[in-house]
Amino acid sequence: MGRAKHYQQEIEGLEEYVKGLVLREGIISECPYHSGIYLSEDYDYTPVFKIIAAEYKSGGLSHFSSQREATDFAKSTIDDVAGEECCSCEKWKHS
Repeated sequence: MGRAKHYQQEIEGLEEYVKGLVLREGIISECPYHSGIYLSEDYDYTPVFKIIAAEYKSGGLSHFSSQREATDFAKSTIDDVAGEECCSCEKWKHS
């Protein structure tokens, strides 16, 4: 497997890790009607940042060059996977 493919798999694995973490912490939730669509309202990143920081310090997130890089990745992942509304529910409301 090429280096780029391996790197992409690592990133996808980290995204899944962060998504699982924020689901467990209740920062995002899955739409009750549409599997795989995640919702968030105003959320506090602090619990996730604390977990990410502890994981980084223990060597579990060695992919990142700094704790800040790891927490920025977590914030970006949260922002990418969760929206304020479910797009499928919104389509249904307007049809």
